[in-house]
Amino acid sequence: QTKKLFSESLVSGKEIDDAKINWVKARFEFANAKDALVNAKFNLKAAKLVAPINGLVTNQVAHPGMIPTKDSVHMTLIPLDIFMVQCDISEVKYRFIHIGQKAKISFYAFPGKKIEGSVIRVDPEVEEQTGNISVQVGIKNEGLELRPGMRGVVHLINEDSGVRLPLVSLINEHDGQAMVFVNERGVARMRPVELGIRGDRYVIARSGVSVGERVVVVGQAALIDGDSLRVGKEYEK
Repeated sequence: QTKKLFSESLVSGKEIDDAKINWVKARFEFANAKDALVNAKFNLKAAKLVAPINGLVTNQVAHPGMIPTKDSVHMTLIPLDIFMVQCDISEVKYRFIHIGQKAKISFYAFPGKKIEGSVIRVDPEVEEQTGNISVQVGIKNEGLELRPGMRGVVHLINEDSGVRLPLVSLINEHDGQAMVFVNERGVARMRPVELGIRGDRYVIARSGVSVGERVVVVGQAALIDGDSLRVGKEYEK
């Protein structure tokens, strides 16, 4: 418009020069604004935090309008699709627990339902006051039913194979080994057995005895290998 007016001698040469300068400045400012827009879009994309897991926000520190520092915690997120269940076992059963061992968990909130999992961590230290060891079992939270803090019962599955023996039949038990007396046609024969997982009354013998063999459970401490045996009527069954 200024150029047209200048061609009609309606504006001075200084005015047309000022118009050209303003035009150059406007183009420069426009180029800077385009660069600033590109940088702003990049920074916005980089500032967007995307959680790598599905979870539940339990604590939110950052809010809209805040300018958090580089290393500040913005929120706490607990995963819901994979859970870790912690349980305590007696130290006497420590050697029967291993990483990868199968387990089933029954939660009080879902009676009658058992969720399968596996041992992912066994604490190397024993709690002095209780004599227990902490074991962590990993499970999948299908349907996102479970919530942090739920309680239940963990059933660690015994994968030992062998023969179940009464604990009272063991002699000289030490470091997973013991001796038992087997009744071989009325003769007491001492056998070494390798022990597995145990309960309150029975223990698994991984080797040394076979299914159907009869072991001595009364008076075995006074026996010597080769002694003759007489089974009283009250013990025949």
